[in-house]
Amino acid sequence: MKRCVSAGVCALIAGGALAQPITRLGAIGDSLSDEYAEEGYGSYSMSWSEILVTERGIDMGPTASDAGVGDWGEPRRSGYEDNWARFGHTTDDAIATGQHTGAAAGITGRGVSHVVVFLGGNDFGPAHGPYADVYNDSWSQSQIDTYVNQQLAKAETVLDEIDGLGAKILVVNLFDFGAMVSVERNFPDAAGRQRASALYDDFSDGIEDLAMQRGLPVLDMLSLSRAIFGTHDEDFNNLGIAGVNIRLNVKGDGSRPDRAYVDDGTHPKSTIQGIWCNAIITALNDAYNTGITPLSETEILGLLGLSAAGPDELDARLGSLSDYVIVPPANDCLPDTNGDGSLTPADFTAWINAFNNNLLECDQNGDGACTPTDFTAWISNFNAGCL
Repeated sequence: MKRCVSAGVCALIAGGALAQPITRLGAIGDSLSDEYAEEGYGSYSMSWSEILVTERGIDMGPTASDAGVGDWGEPRRSGYEDNWARFGHTTDDAIATGQHTGAAAGITGRGVSHVVVFLGGNDFGPAHGPYADVYNDSWSQSQIDTYVNQQLAKAETVLDEIDGLGAKILVVNLFDFGAMVSVERNFPDAAGRQRASALYDDFSDGIEDLAMQRGLPVLDMLSLSRAIFGTHDEDFNNLGIAGVNIRLNVKGDGSRPDRAYVDDGTHPKSTIQGIWCNAIITALNDAYNTGITPLSETEILGLLGLSAAGPDELDARLGSLSDYVIVPPANDCLPDTNGDGSLTPADFTAWINAFNNNLLECDQNGDGACTPTDFTAWISNFNAGCL
């Protein structure tokens, strides 16, 4: 588990300075973020994106039906206008269908203020990636490294498109597909699944590095999901939520709300997605002070029509969800507002953008607010230079 790496940033955020409420949220990803309503299991379960919209009123844009267009076309289909996540998509698919360019257009043209990027799991899964090859120990470490680096380069292409346009970006690393019921049944050897899980570790480490280089926060979904489901050496059978036992290693349709997966054995039901939703809320709050109230355990159970039967249990099992949020270190050189490590006229343009968008970098005099007096402070800081 990992905490904020900059105590100063965390203290500033916790203190409520420069609040950044979400005006509209965008998403890039696969079926774990796509609207479940697009699939059959959507009749009895929701993804984190749908939970955020329905339970917390976060705006992701109208559905195609609400907009009177019937269908947005690929990759959005009939869901929310700024949810670009698509069932079955790899990073290659996301680029080919324009998830990243669509999200960028949402930032520049539709008022998207925050974007969640939760993409890459299918790159390494059994259906699209080299999971079976690594499981069967038929790939060398060199092959693994080459493939992971190749996919990281594509992830960088996605970030290149949306970073720097003024929106707040949250990067989410991977969910280890080996925890899925469908994968466990088709790949029963725990040692093989553990070997394949290294793909998810390597990519998650790489995407964290890319995010830190850009000053973007990361939600460590990989560690959170292992805290929920266990590891391949020691998997967990159950998860207690407010006195209700959720069975982790089985699937079921809407008549079995106590099971962790929908009937395809691949997609987590609303209870697990509700925890993921809370983790995303926590990351957005910790990194950007969005002020969203997390779901209570009673609310999470209520997503599937279950009622609490005891006290809260998740904190004892998972710890604080903030432990899974990685916030980049603060830039110690205040006038270097674009974070490139040098003081140039480009920093003035970056400060103007920070002022216009009420970003943390605007505050040059340390009063916790973004006002015209910060321009004078920026000039003074720029002239003083940095070590």
